[in-house]
Amino acid sequence: MRLVTHHAASLANPLPIAYQDRIKRVDGVEAITPVHWFNGFFGDSHEFFPKFAVDGPGYLAVYPEIRLSEMERAAFLTDRTGCLIGNRLAERFSLKTGDILTLQGAKYRGLWRFTVRGVFHSDSAQQEWQMLFHWALLNETIRARTPLLGNHVGAYVSRISDPAKAEEIAQRIDQLFVNTPDATRSESEDTFLLGFLYSAEAIFRIISALSFLVIFTILLVVSNTMLMSARERYREYATLKAIGFGAVFIGGLIISESVLIAVCGGLMGILATYPLAHWFEVLSGGLIPVVSVNSGTQAEQLIASVIVGVAGGMLPSWIIARRCVADSLRNIG
Repeated sequence: MRLVTHHAASLANPLPIAYQDRIKRVDGVEAITPVHWFNGFFGDSHEFFPKFAVDGPGYLAVYPEIRLSEMERAAFLTDRTGCLIGNRLAERFSLKTGDILTLQGAKYRGLWRFTVRGVFHSDSAQQEWQMLFHWALLNETIRARTPLLGNHVGAYVSRISDPAKAEEIAQRIDQLFVNTPDATRSESEDTFLLGFLYSAEAIFRIISALSFLVIFTILLVVSNTMLMSARERYREYATLKAIGFGAVFIGGLIISESVLIAVCGGLMGILATYPLAHWFEVLSGGLIPVVSVNSGTQAEQLIASVIVGVAGGMLPSWIIARRCVADSLRNIG
């Protein structure tokens, strides 16, 4: 199990690198690594993927699930400008060991060139989108440009020996810095990630609201389509009435046609969901790796299509049912 230690006030506030040794001495902490977020873009692409400056040996000790060869591990640890990338990231940008990866820095301006020293696999899909490079290189550049900002990291990740004592160990770590200008907050890695996602809850609510607006707009489009279709067939419906077919039967025909159109559109949407979900995962750089399409999602899409179809056919059915046969037969157009 792992703990994440960050600034108590905000994730945007860094922590001194001197905290690393003090946290490492806390009883129950087996390994520790600094983790510093790097904001930049790869080449001309503005696609997002996580980029972290870390302590090489410490990070690999904290995350033993990262799998790479001993040759790749040694090459990364001995090359200050080397980096590791996850296999999904490598596939996305067609990168391999030995390639030069150039980042255009956003916060830390300029071109940052790294040599890919290894492509790793992990049990976590999220990790396989990551790029890792040496924090020492980043710190060296920051100190040269702005000395006051050097020797700071975004957070610390610790591997602990006993998950049952996670809360107790977290309290011990935070107690070390309780009366300092840079007080800390330590929490489990899962809790930290959930908190990060909850901070984007407002965005997801907006997306949900927009989704309902889109469904309502589709309902209006289907209803308008069926109204125009019914208007063009006033005479046909009047003829059916004249030979004995009731309003329920004719209304059923209209609603069935509406449902058929809506379901065909829904099936196309279901097929498009797979590439869109993959695109969203790629766009988020694996930060939101739980984008999946299952049978439940498909059923909801199909049910929504049927509901839209039925609702879209109700108004044309009601109009046809109330319309006089003689007026319909006289209709031109």
